[in-house]
Amino acid sequence: MAGLNPRDYHFRNETEWLGTNAGIRIGKYGRLHTDPFLTASQAASLNRSGFTLEMVVSPSAVTKRSFGELITVHDGNDQTQFLIGQWRNSLIVMNGNDYSARRREPRLNADLPQSTNRHLPMHLLLATSPEGSRLYINGQRTVTRKGLGFTLPVGERSGRLTLGNSVRADSSWPGIIYSVALFPDAFTGELAQQHFVYWSKQANSNQAAAAPPLLFYRFEERRGQTVSNFGTAPVTLQIPDILESLERRLVTSMPVLRKWNQALVLDMSLNLFGFMPMGFVFMMLWYHSGRSWLPWLVLATVASAAVSFSIEGIQTWMPSRDSSLLDLILNTSGGFGGALCFVVYCHLRLKGFSDGKLASPGGIQ
Repeated sequence: MAGLNPRDYHFRNETEWLGTNAGIRIGKYGRLHTDPFLTASQAASLNRSGFTLEMVVSPSAVTKRSFGELITVHDGNDQTQFLIGQWRNSLIVMNGNDYSARRREPRLNADLPQSTNRHLPMHLLLATSPEGSRLYINGQRTVTRKGLGFTLPVGERSGRLTLGNSVRADSSWPGIIYSVALFPDAFTGELAQQHFVYWSKQANSNQAAAAPPLLFYRFEERRGQTVSNFGTAPVTLQIPDILESLERRLVTSMPVLRKWNQALVLDMSLNLFGFMPMGFVFMMLWYHSGRSWLPWLVLATVASAAVSFSIEGIQTWMPSRDSSLLDLILNTSGGFGGALCFVVYCHLRLKGFSDGKLASPGGIQ
């Protein structure tokens, strides 16, 4: 039953306007998102011409131990998503879901400036095209990768934009977002510098761009549950009351066991041994003396799997939980182990059995 523990989550979208200043604060369990708006043809066009993403943000902490997704464009397929995230004091730009870099898929990595420790606003600008990508932080070109062009997802489903968390609300990025803009061309270095200068002077930086932005959120509303887009695409950013998964997956998550640690061992142990009493009780209640124990062992295992599957199904609605195939396997194994313990208990209590049949021990009918 540990799988139903929502980890102190109260199902409220933890976002708040700054009030007197433009911007919005995203908490540990917060997210903003749009409806699906980016079609495959539009994404393909942007990927050919290149695009520029400009943001002004303020991370709340540089010691975060988990991967937080600052901005994501997702069309239902994790392997083709585009995202910018933070791991501790590093900013990461990538396509796909190789968060740990275990598969060594191409990405950009840049250390955040020390000013982040003082929670100061930070100007980010990514210019990418098939020729390569450049990442600027506070007007300085931090990293360049020739030949590495990031792409927006081109799938059968339309893509959506999320800020401060993943579509499943399981990769939070606590911090402040002041503005977000998406341009249809890859900026030159000169234009990127101009945008930083305009921003630092608190001027409208978009007047420097060669083409108007598709998306431009200034977070000036200071109240309400929507953020207006001042770009050319009619896409409103939403702030829902309830934080829930936008992409529900039923027992399809199979985490890679990258590194054994105490938390991982504890979680796996709870899933395995937590279901053993259930299998034992099922076997004890259903088995009757003089009958073959094997069918009841199978039934107890199937029942444990059914209970686990139900829990995993409920977890698809819980943003702080994953519907994990590994959990289902461990729970079912635990139920089988518990039922088998009942068989062993009877065998030891009765000093043996024959013809695949057990007599119930004293007190169990």
